[in-house]
Parts: sequence; C-alpha cells; structure tokens
Amino acid sequence: MILSDVHLLAVEGVLVTWLAHLNDQGELRGCLIGFDGSLLWGPDPVPLVTGDNWSYNHCTGIASPDAGSFWLAWDNTLEQLLVQRYSIADGSPILDPPGGVVLASAESIRVSRDILVASDNSLLLAAYLRNGETSDLFYTRILEDGLPAPGYETPQVLCNAPADQKTPYLINDGTGGAFAVWVDQRGSTGDNYDDFHVEKLYAQRIGDPQLDAAVASTKAPADSWRLCPIHPNPFNDATTVTIELPHAGYLRVGVWDILGRRVTDVYRGLSAAGPHQFSIDATCLASGVYFVRACFEDSASQVRKIVLLK
Repeated sequence: MILSDVHLLAVEGVLVTWLAHLNDQGELRGCLIGFDGSLLWGPDPVPLVTGDNWSYNHCTGIASPDAGSFWLAWDNTLEQLLVQRYSIADGSPILDPPGGVVLASAESIRVSRDILVASDNSLLLAAYLRNGETSDLFYTRILEDGLPAPGYETPQVLCNAPADQKTPYLINDGTGGAFAVWVDQRGSTGDNYDDFHVEKLYAQRIGDPQLDAAVASTKAPADSWRLCPIHPNPFNDATTVTIELPHAGYLRVGVWDILGRRVTDVYRGLSAAGPHQFSIDATCLASGVYFVRACFEDSASQVRKIVLLK
C-alpha cells in the first residue's frame, strides 16, 4: 500500500487516498475520516480507480466547499492521462464516463505531483511526456464539467528545452493562476554520470507572456513538422500515415470525405518528437477519394489525398 494524498476539509474531516496492490493489479482507494474518527463513507474503503486505470502516479485536489467534490488526476497502464471529480458525500464519480475523462494518450506520459483547483472549481494540472532520452512539460485547465477551458483545447507547452524536465509541481499564485517548479537537467555536460546529470530547479509562472516566450524560443518551429506521403495509395482496406515531429506536442489526425465531412479520427493526443505511424482502417468506408488532415499544435494543418479502391 502506498499513501497518496491527505487533505484536511473545513467541515467534513480528512480525505485520504492511497494505492492498494491486489494480485499484480492495483486500485486507487479513498476514505473520508470525520473529526471524531468515524468513517463517513462506511467501514470499507471506496475504490476510486480500478482495473487497467490504476497507476503509481496520481494526485488529488479539493474543490471549493460549496461544490462538495474533489478532483483526482492520474496516468494509467494504458498510457493515458485522466481526471475525474468525485462526490465528497460518498466518493462516487460525478463525470462521465465513471472510469475517468481521458485528457491525452501518449507513450510515457506522467501526471504532475500536484493539481490545483480554482475558485470556479476548474482544474489546473501539469504533465511530462517522455521524448526519447529527454522529457517535456505540458499543462492544461479543465472545467468542472470535464471539458477543456477556453484556450486550452490542446495542452499548452510549459517547457520543452533541451535535456530532461520532470516532476513538475504547481503552486497557487493567489490570482487564479499558478507557478510551476520542476527538476531540469539543462546545461548538463561531461562524460561521467556525476558531471552529466546536473539537476537544477526551474520555476515559471504559468501564463506569463515574457516567460512563455523565453521557453518557446528553445524549440524548433512548429511548421517544421511533416505529413509524409501516404503508402500504399491507392489502397484497399488499410493504409499507413507517417508524420515527423520536430518536438513533442499535441497532434490530431483525421480522415475527411470529398464533401468536407470527417469520417474518422485516426489519432488525437500528445506525441513525442520523431516519426509516428498510424494505420487507417477503411473496411467500413466506400470506395472513393478521401483526405487525411493532420494538425500539430497551432501550426497550419497539412493534407494528403488518398484513394480507396475496393
């Protein structure tokens, strides 16, 4: 059993969450302890996250007292980043689906050590994405209904400077925003472990234009990414899309018909730097001309025509 978080609530008592191991599986569990020592959710712990959804990496945040809820964010064994709001009354999930709202899917994605809940009950969280030998930091804000806040339709880059950035912490700045603090190996040099792995602490106020510009200048331009020629094309039933990314970021890939209607989503989520391949299954589509459209961060979309022959 691994203790996760402990929160003191003004009225109800103490909220405790932890990871319990169950025969090579795990559950994130919770209980609410009254100030008199009573178990307010009953004698047994409440399973908050079960099955393949469990993870060592998770954290909780408390909404405003009148909301009567708390947030839980975690990454799971399926390489997903998820959130859920739970009722303080009994620990039951509030958002659909009950198993959690998927914010992003990417290999080696990890949630931050802290999440912050604003006065409007929206959630601010950070995550880091493994990118080969390094990792990059992202953040996003989620409304109390589980949808991205305006301006956060795609996760925002917190830092993608060279070398490794990891374990971001968030601290409330008192104005509805936050400061982020993380471990950074920028500037490491040398041939041995002690020389190369020089770790420093970096901090930045999320949303500060001057600081955001300084971090953004360290990455390659977003328009240097490439949607490669699709092969095979023409094709029968299935073909492969290859996309090359200069740095980690949010990627969307879909297929449209000649009338401009989206017929399928191929991929949507955070992606590391380098080449990525996605398979298009067209077994349910009619023969004809289609268009593969890819969008990477805020750069202009790229389109390739494909021909399906059956």
